[in-house]
Amino acid sequence: LASPFVSAETLDSYARKDDFGLTLTALRNKNCRAATLARIYHTHSYPNYFLQTLAAHAHTPPDILREIFQQSPRAIGGLDIWLAANPATPLDILQTLSDSHDIQVLQSVLQNPQLDCATLSRARLALAASNRPDDNYSVSQIAYLRPQLCRN
Repeated sequence: LASPFVSAETLDSYARKDDFGLTLTALRNKNCRAATLARIYHTHSYPNYFLQTLAAHAHTPPDILREIFQQSPRAIGGLDIWLAANPATPLDILQTLSDSHDIQVLQSVLQNPQLDCATLSRARLALAASNRPDDNYSVSQIAYLRPQLCRN
């Protein structure tokens, strides 16, 4: 199920099984369809088991990513890290995450291919206010991305 050659239909079939491990492995595959991810989120008896995978998967529908982000309290920790790196995360959520003072969240924001100049600037300000303003990865990534994203 982890193979990049497994079809979306096969993944959907395995995601219908009662075995949490099989379902999770099917959902983690990059070929897993948005409809399969949405079905598991909306109909599984224990969808929280799959939240990290859903938060990270590029095919997770934006409305589900928004619901995961807005959960209060969060069912599991660390979801902001996965949401911040996900290219499917809506821009307004990515911007909110870029204001985080959590270095791991900021590092994930800086890896997101949807990052724009405004969000990068917000992340730079959040980094300066964090408890690790000199985080080597973040400082280097901002310096690398700024000329590419902020051409003004």
